[in-house]
Amino acid sequence: MIVHLRPRSSAIQTCDREIAQCRWMPLKEFLAHELVHDTNKHFARKFLEGREAGVAIARSEIEIKFKNFVRMQQIYSIKKRQSGDTEK
Repeated sequence: MIVHLRPRSSAIQTCDREIAQCRWMPLKEFLAHELVHDTNKHFARKFLEGREAGVAIARSEIEIKFKNFVRMQQIYSIKKRQSGDTEK
């Protein structure tokens, strides 16, 4: 799994029964790691390309109405970053 977040703390809580190792890793180290699957490396490279180009994934929420059914739906789209945008 790849996520781009800013941690509140560098401490990681793991369950030794479920996982052998867990650690923070710089993205370039992640890309060079022999155990990282090619698919995850692809997503990481695309993220870096987008960041260099000033492109981000934006989330918006819309309300979908169909007959008697109403539901909030999350929509993700690609957008060009504007000055003042913060990374989330």
